[in-house]
Amino acid sequence: MQWAGRYHSLAIPMTSSFLRRGISILAAFALLVTLVPQSARASWISPPSNVDVVGSIYTNDTTPTVTWDRPSGATWFELLVDNGSWVSLSNVDSYTVWALADGWHTIYVRANNNYGDVSTSGYVTIEVDTEGPSVSTVSPSSADEDESTTLSVTTSGESAASSCSLYVDNSNVGSMSKSGSTFSTSYTFYWEGNYTVYARCADGDGNYTSGTSRTITVGDIDEDDDETFYVPSVSPSNAEEDRSTTISVTPYGTLDAVSCYLYVSGSYVGSMSETSSGTFTRSYTFSNDGNYTVYAYCQDEDGGWTMGTSRTIEVYADDDEMDDELYVPTVSPSSADEDERTEFTVRPSSDYNVTDCWLYVDGSRVTEMDETSTNVFEGDYTFNNSGSYSVYAYCQDSSGDTDTGDKRTVQVNDDDDDVEHGTLIKTPCGSYADSLDPCKAVYFYGKDGKRHVFPNESVYFTWYRDFDDVVEVSSNFMASLTIGKNVTYRPGSVLVQFQSSSSIYAVEKDHTLRRYTTTSLIQSDYGSNWDDNLVTVPDSLYSNYTIGSVIDSTGDYDRDDEYYSVDSIDDIL
Repeated sequence: MQWAGRYHSLAIPMTSSFLRRGISILAAFALLVTLVPQSARASWISPPSNVDVVGSIYTNDTTPTVTWDRPSGATWFELLVDNGSWVSLSNVDSYTVWALADGWHTIYVRANNNYGDVSTSGYVTIEVDTEGPSVSTVSPSSADEDESTTLSVTTSGESAASSCSLYVDNSNVGSMSKSGSTFSTSYTFYWEGNYTVYARCADGDGNYTSGTSRTITVGDIDEDDDETFYVPSVSPSNAEEDRSTTISVTPYGTLDAVSCYLYVSGSYVGSMSETSSGTFTRSYTFSNDGNYTVYAYCQDEDGGWTMGTSRTIEVYADDDEMDDELYVPTVSPSSADEDERTEFTVRPSSDYNVTDCWLYVDGSRVTEMDETSTNVFEGDYTFNNSGSYSVYAYCQDSSGDTDTGDKRTVQVNDDDDDVEHGTLIKTPCGSYADSLDPCKAVYFYGKDGKRHVFPNESVYFTWYRDFDDVVEVSSNFMASLTIGKNVTYRPGSVLVQFQSSSSIYAVEKDHTLRRYTTTSLIQSDYGSNWDDNLVTVPDSLYSNYTIGSVIDSTGDYDRDDEYYSVDSIDDIL
């Protein structure tokens, strides 16, 4: 060893064996540095455990949610459905699969970390079934009034029916008992007549199917009943095209008639008005010539219904015997407002010029009517009090013929300045208003100053028990109100299912629907007869609602809390 000033050198003999040993040590050290980062890590990652779906592996949910337990060290996941492609996910522990077809499916999940390690897959196998059971028509096809009748259906299909409910005239009348594939129940029809009856059944996956409806004819079994009720054919036997004709019928027998309805060519055209003599009448205009089958359908005081004898009414295109006659129809409109000027119009017809018309109210001439165009006469009148008035026109033509027009009952409405927000409102109905007349519509008058529509009676009766609080308003007042939102079901009142879907929803405040993931959760909130609270909603009303989060655990939805979360329809508008 030698020293040279401040610099030193150490001479080490480099034998070939020493050199080989040094290189090996350095290589091992380098490999260790490459494979082990500053924080030690495993060279593998465990697969996700407890892979499952929300609800049951037997489901009608085509978009099930898959859940799993995250293994230690996992930073992201991948999911595969059947033989599809792996889908990259973030660091989550659930994923909702989209649009699975009916049948068996296997869903795989695997874990990844940031070092490129990939686990083996965890998986779950499920069956998707959206097809409900097949349901037969109800048997039998006839029954006797006031006697218990056993009504039954048979079910079939890949998924066996687990429950059925009987519907009579679209109302759920109770659950049916199961015996194998047959469901039955006893039901008593209290009135004779025809009833539309069908069964609605569910399978274990929550799919519903309604059987084909059947008309059950219910007859009167009291052969010794001395009470009688007959409905003869209507009058007259002929009419003229495009001219109002008064059609009448006079029921007779030991029982009195309480109501009658007019049918033309098998179609209901409106209710008939009773006169003091027991005759029922309705004005009807045949728009085309030809032969029409016309009859009345009447109810007696005991509640029984009888279809009258049919009458063929011959309608003439042009009655030569009446060509020279003056004809005066009813005036319009049929309603007016108190202390407001109302303009009445009448359109008389004659082969001669109609020269004069006068307006009559309750039998008194009140004004001469002006001819505003050929055979169109108008006259103004102001009613000082509300109520019903008989109004008609009396006209004369250039040949000297005169005619008194058909009388019209005009309903005069009160001043509507005092109508309060939050009130149920409708317009008054005249004597000839039928079930389809706009005056039958009831609206909710909201705080926003708009009238809100009830889409059907089912929605209405979740808010109100009856129609006792409905206030009649004038047509002018009603027309002044803008149409607002559709009223939706009261929260907590019913279960909702749309026509094209098997999903069942609970109703929450603010028009929100929440889907149940299992039937057992529905039962926990609504009981074993939960389907008694189920209503089917047309798909057209889907946009009235917002879809919220699913109900996937007990206690996730409180029916009572939701029901009492609102006091008025205003709370959901």
